[in-house]
This record gives sequence, C-alpha cells and structure tokens, in this order.
Amino acid sequence: MEGVVDRSSNLLTSTKNQLKLSICTLLLHSSNFNVSLVRILIDEFTKIHILIILIDFNSLKKCIVGVMMKYTRSNEKINYEAEIRDMSHDEFKNYCLKVSKEIDDYCKNNNIRIDYVVPILRSGAVPAVYIANELNLIKFAPIQVKKIKQNGLYDHIILLNTLKDLDKDKELILLVVDGTFSSGDTANTALDEIKKTLPKARILFSTICIRGEENMPKGIEKGFYGFDLPREKLFTYPWESADMKENHPDQKIENIFY
Repeated sequence: MEGVVDRSSNLLTSTKNQLKLSICTLLLHSSNFNVSLVRILIDEFTKIHILIILIDFNSLKKCIVGVMMKYTRSNEKINYEAEIRDMSHDEFKNYCLKVSKEIDDYCKNNNIRIDYVVPILRSGAVPAVYIANELNLIKFAPIQVKKIKQNGLYDHIILLNTLKDLDKDKELILLVVDGTFSSGDTANTALDEIKKTLPKARILFSTICIRGEENMPKGIEKGFYGFDLPREKLFTYPWESADMKENHPDQKIENIFY
C-alpha cells in the first residue's frame, strides 16, 4: 500500500511541476505576461484542474488559454477617448424599444414565450425593467456578478443567483439582460453560472450597447442589442455621470464584503 501511495505522490508532484512549466512557457510567449498572473494560474490549476493533465495535455493548454483570457481581457489597456458622451433618456428609451421589438418578433416567429427576465445586476437592472414593461413580462430572476480588483488584477464573482430557486429540469426560456457588453467578462460569467444552474434553459441575450457585434456571447439561442460602439468610445447612461465612472470605488473588496 505504501508503494502505491508513494507512486501517487510522486505522480502528483511531477504533474504539478509539468503544469507550472507549461503555464510559464505559454505566458513567456504572451504579451500579457506578469508575475501575478503566473501565480494565479498555477494556484488555480493546481487546486482545481490538476487532473486535466493526466487525461489530455492539449486540454490543459486550452484551459490555460481560457483562464488567461479571463484574467487578461479585463486588464488589457484601452486607449479611451477623452470625451465622455452623455446619453439622453430619449436615446436610451429608443434603444430599449428597438431591442424589445426585435425580441418580440423573434418570440412570435418561433412561437415561444419568455418565462423569466434575468437582469445582470447592476448594469442590466434598468434596461431589464424597460424591456419587461414593453414585452409585458412579469417574472424576474436576477443574477449579480461583481468585478473586483485583487493583487492588481480584475476578477468576477457571483454575488447573487436567484435562479437556484427555479426548476432545473424544465426547459425555461430566459431573457438575460445586460447594460453594456464590452469585454464580455461580466456577461459570460453570468451566462456560465446560469447554464450550470439551469442546464436545460434556452437563453435569449440582450444588451443596450455591444462593443463589436461579432463579440455576441456564444452558447445562446439568440442575441439582441441596441447599438454597436468601439470600446475606446465612452458614454454615460441617463442615471450615471462621468465623475461616477472615473471615480467609482465599487471594485474595491472592502466596499463589497463588510
């Protein structure tokens, strides 16, 4: 028995070393290389994904790339324009009407009825109310994803998931609503959580602003958006201000967990 334990221990140590080497090799050839990212990747994979290397080394590399994208997309430097445009209430309402009509047409053409509106809080809260009013949708099941900054890097955590109270065995039709789909990190984190919670659900996704139509989330039935805008162009919704965007303290952990 001791021999088996020793062999298993040696295999695990060898696996971890190979894992670390693979991560470092991959990152050294990446423009996103930094020491903090190496630590995060090694820690995450040695705790959670250690068995992948025993099954398929190529799968490991794919997972490393996935985690790299998760941690670097939010941290990539964008050369934002100095001007921040204020969106008027009428503009916002017109975008909501556009999205609502497209959703309504899709539902009628496909003979489906939305079971729940799922706003991604907080960005999707106000758009979800406007769209739900237009479509006469009553039931809400919000999910909240929060972007936090830790050790100089951004990550996303689930703060609220009310979908856990729904029947996971039903093929529910969900309308997931976001405000702005930019890097996609927040929305994709929410969508992944929704799919895990309700694996049989059919997901429609809507956002008021998308940063590139080609970036619409994968694995959804249909996507809708109000307008397309490059990431370097900034704007504020009617309930926001430029000062709020520039000096927002809500990504600090102490303002979330207290």
